[in-house]
This record gives sequence, structure tokens and C-alpha cells, in this order.
Amino acid sequence: MKNIFREIKIPFICLSVLFVLCLALGYISGNSHPDEAKNLFDKLFESFSSLKSVNVLAIFFFIFVNNSVKTLGMFLFGTFFGIIPILFIAINGVLIGIMSSVVITKHGASYLFAGTIPHGILEIPAMLIAASYGLQLGRRYFRKLKYSEPFKPHLLKMTGKLFRYVIPLLAIASFVETFITMTILRSL
Repeated sequence: MKNIFREIKIPFICLSVLFVLCLALGYISGNSHPDEAKNLFDKLFESFSSLKSVNVLAIFFFIFVNNSVKTLGMFLFGTFFGIIPILFIAINGVLIGIMSSVVITKHGASYLFAGTIPHGILEIPAMLIAASYGLQLGRRYFRKLKYSEPFKPHLLKMTGKLFRYVIPLLAIASFVETFITMTILRSL
């Protein structure tokens, strides 16, 4: 794991700061416009209402596949000069901030923390690592275009690391979200 952070230290730190700033912006925005925040919250969770009748294993696979596809897309679209990973992290930060303001207003801070920390401590770093590799991929692609440097070896190396480290983190986070976070929330 040390090698991962040595490679992506600067992008990881920058994206983490961006995420926290956008999280705060989303939270402030949600508090400033509670009706709009609640409407957004309701629309987002309306699309997941059909999952209530699905068995828990299907929910696990849905969460895992959904997060994995988004992560791989964000990583691969990093070739567009890193724009997509930056947008992905910023938008998710704002959305999570808005959702947090709604949940805290409706259920309290302890409910929010119980519903996010168990899986979030794995899922958010996994997304930040993938976005960091997406930025690195964008940099390598730019160097290929500008200096004719090889790109494919870097793509293969970074993709391998994504599958070795990020996808397993997302699988564990999906498991925790499905089987542990849901149990904790039901007990509150």
C-alpha cells in the first residue's frame, strides 16, 4: 500500500481537499435551501425504492457493481486530461454534503455517522485512489500526445493496481454497507 500512496500522493491529497471542500459546500447549500435539498434527496432515493423487495445478496451485488462501474469509468475517462475524475469527486462531495444536511435535520448526526462511517471509511478512499490514478492516467496520456511517450504500459500498470486494490476495497465496502450499515440503521 505504501507504493500506491507514493505514486499518487499529490493527486490524492488534492482530490481529498477538493472532496472535503465540496462536502462542506454541499452541506452549507443543503442547510441554506432545505426544501430543494429534501427534494433532491427524495428523487435520489426514489430510484432505489425498488431494492426494498430484492434479497440482500442482490443489493450487495447492485451496490458493488454500481460503485465498480462508476470507479472504472472515472479512472478510464481520466484520459480526458483528468477532468472526469475531478468532476466525479466534486459532484459526489456536493451530493454527499447535501444528503448529510437532510439526514442530520431529519434523524440527527449520530444516524448520519452510523449510516456512513462503517462503509465510507473504505469506499471514499477507494474512490479517491481511483480518481488519483485517473489523474495520473490523464497526465500520461497528455505526455503520449505531446512527447510521444509510451502510454499502454502505464495504462496496464494502473489498471492492474485498480483491480488489485480499489475493486477489493469496493467489494468490502459494499459488503459492510449491505450487511452491517443496514443492520446498524435498523437498530437506531
